[in-house]
Amino acid sequence: MAFPTLRSYCTGAETTNTTSWDVNYPGPSPPTGQTSAIADGGSDWFLSGDLMLLLIGADGASRSFSNFLTGWTSLKSALSDGSCSLNIWWKLATGSEGTNAQIWDTGTGITCSGSEQGPWRLSVYKNYFGTGGVVVSTGATGSSSTPDPDSVTISWGAGEDTRAVAAMASDGTVTVSTYPSGYTLNQYADHSGGGAGAGLGQAGANVNATAADPGTFGLSGVDGWAAATVAIRGAASAYQPRYGFTNFQNPGVF
Repeated sequence: MAFPTLRSYCTGAETTNTTSWDVNYPGPSPPTGQTSAIADGGSDWFLSGDLMLLLIGADGASRSFSNFLTGWTSLKSALSDGSCSLNIWWKLATGSEGTNAQIWDTGTGITCSGSEQGPWRLSVYKNYFGTGGVVVSTGATGSSSTPDPDSVTISWGAGEDTRAVAAMASDGTVTVSTYPSGYTLNQYADHSGGGAGAGLGQAGANVNATAADPGTFGLSGVDGWAAATVAIRGAASAYQPRYGFTNFQNPGVF
């Protein structure tokens, strides 16, 4: 068995209200305002069989997203306390998505159900089990300085290596100051800026359990929030054939 591991990521934020959000795959030449990096010390941005996990924090109540390319599936839509919204989408990588390519179908971006702003993060995990290997909690909402992602049931059991990901969106000008205890992997926080903005936070932990309950984030002040926990099932082994788009020039390389 093998724990899912972050291979690469791309982050960005809409800093003014809009219904069209520019979200791209990771790659070496991200659009202005986005940041991409390879996280595992390798050379591949993504390969066939990787899990792509997109977190979006949007200002405004019950905001959902649409207009994704084929293959993207909503894991959590419009989780909202009435002031901000958390959306979570996932995709099983084919390896041919294209570095820095758009993830939307038509127009100029994925479509928000209202004109809003906020940050997003697209993470790519290697050592992923495959279809059926990602689940999410019911979700929790509130207004405080301690967003508390609820417990996720890990249906494949404690015998499997699992990456638990705590995620939260917040309203207003508050920012993430601390992460859930023990969730030290791939910590991330961003904010779109200003009182009309939204924040987003993420942190991970490797677990072997039937459930994962991360504990609380800490915010710089009191405001509305929405939070959830994602569980990602690990592959049977860390071996992964290299037949993604980056290896067409080297067939047979593993």
